[in-house]
Amino acid sequence: MNKARYKLLFTCCLIACVGVFGTYRLSIETEDELALQKDLRFKAIAEEISKRFQEDVNIGVVNLLSLQAFYHASKDVSVESFKAFSSTIIGTNKHNIQALEWIPKVNGLQREKFEASIKKSYPSFYIKERNSAGKLVKSTKKSIYYPVAFVEPYLPNQVAHGFDLNSSEKRRASLEFVRNTGAFSATAAIRLVQEKEESYGFLMFAPVYQGGQSQNKEGYRADSLLGFVLGVYRIDGLISNANKRANKEGLTLTLVDLGQKSGAPLYGVGNSESYYGFEIDLPNRRWELRVSAESILQERTRAQVIINWLAVSGVFVSLLLALFYYFFQVAADNGRKVKKLGESLKTHNQSLEQTIAVRTKALEKTNTALSEHVQELEKSNRDLDSFAYVASHDLKAPLRGIDQLATWITEDLEEGKMEEVPGNLLLLRQRAQRLGLLLNDLLAYSRITRTEKVIEEVNSRTLVEEIFQLTSPPPNFKLSIQGDMPIFSTASAPFEQVVLNLLSNAIKHHDRPDGHIQVSCHEYQAYYEFCFEDDGPGIHPDYHEQIFDLFKTLRPRDEVEGSGMGLAMIKRIVEEFKGKVRVESTGDKGCKFYFTWSKMA
Repeated sequence: MNKARYKLLFTCCLIACVGVFGTYRLSIETEDELALQKDLRFKAIAEEISKRFQEDVNIGVVNLLSLQAFYHASKDVSVESFKAFSSTIIGTNKHNIQALEWIPKVNGLQREKFEASIKKSYPSFYIKERNSAGKLVKSTKKSIYYPVAFVEPYLPNQVAHGFDLNSSEKRRASLEFVRNTGAFSATAAIRLVQEKEESYGFLMFAPVYQGGQSQNKEGYRADSLLGFVLGVYRIDGLISNANKRANKEGLTLTLVDLGQKSGAPLYGVGNSESYYGFEIDLPNRRWELRVSAESILQERTRAQVIINWLAVSGVFVSLLLALFYYFFQVAADNGRKVKKLGESLKTHNQSLEQTIAVRTKALEKTNTALSEHVQELEKSNRDLDSFAYVASHDLKAPLRGIDQLATWITEDLEEGKMEEVPGNLLLLRQRAQRLGLLLNDLLAYSRITRTEKVIEEVNSRTLVEEIFQLTSPPPNFKLSIQGDMPIFSTASAPFEQVVLNLLSNAIKHHDRPDGHIQVSCHEYQAYYEFCFEDDGPGIHPDYHEQIFDLFKTLRPRDEVEGSGMGLAMIKRIVEEFKGKVRVESTGDKGCKFYFTWSKMA
């Protein structure tokens, strides 16, 4: 074997080694990037879940603060007034609150008189406690009682009515702390008196003093104490809102009390070694919400398989490239030997010129494709700028409304004007829910171009009929499908979203309880054109372009439910699949929405 052949083999080995090393580095960097992206996504979702849980806890504190202010502002609270005020609070927080209660301070000598006053409304009332067997019995004689005088809702919590909190060591410790400090306090996890089976929750207390807030003296507070307002919260109910989001992402929640050195978690199993922990602010308690990520670990395992395949493929390509180089050099050597023949040289030159011409054309096509990608990127940047501008302006509106309502509630509480507080609290919740709806629709809008497109066979007639039923239309609303409807293969989820938004808009924005929606389709060579026609109020031609903008509604949001994202999402989805959407309406009555859908989508 001559020196030239040794040199060729060395070069091939060098190419293979460089390719293998490059593949190794690429695998490591890909693995690190995938791990980082998964961890960032997991942490962001965990933070969102913890904030959602903290918001529900804060709502409980605000509700109890409202009830305390109600008692400070009222000289004499009757059963009816307590029920009316508490029902307003519970009505918007059913999944969080088990009960709201009034716990008066009752002197032992006044027990009979107190029981007689409550029996006027509840004839079977008496002060009771748990005996050694855990059963509720008539309370023994004490110098001080803290019985449950009022409870709302009454029926599911009837068993707690009359229960003396002074008879429970845990509850008594919390009551004395609240009485002496004047602060809010939450208990450790306890068994709820209201439940026949094992059910745990916690209590949150707030003191009520004669004449409002007492002086900063422990003895004076004990003497001026009138009683306590109490909120009963089931832990599984309080965490349900956050748990819905966790279940959607395949995550597991565990809630632990950091003040308890031992014992089972407040919620969950607590045996995960991989989690993010978030401290939850609770009056006089320290909780930690732990979000574990078993699904994220599974995704890492799947990512590792991809990385392994990438490494194997890189090594294979490197070896193939080295072999290609070797055979190419051998062929070139043979070509040099034949080069002496004039005719062969001429043929070789012609072949080379043709190859150059082909590659030149390929390069021109590549440049054209690159130009198209640049144009798409510029359009994406313009959409992003428009999206950020519109979102920032429309998200400020509910925030300003929440701030204004919070100011009014604070002023009313300070001035003792309780008439408008329940209504303002309800409006505050509505503004917060509207903000949540806007954020959810923004997230859905931003994910349109990043959603995996699963191709399935779609029966458009059946799909329209099923989605119309899912929208729960009014009894007098009718749907009719005219002509033939296609059965074709496409990305089903985006197509269903377009149909759902069009049907929902036709029903939601109709000006009468009865209506008629007509659906039809016309087939062209490369696409289908669908038409959704309604007999609603119509849209003036001046607004035919504006209705497809983000957050654009033609009626005030207090008159119609929605975020104004429906038509914007329709336009974005249809254009993502190379289609177009338009509206026809004179503005007097009725609208026709047309959208095209490619047969190749």
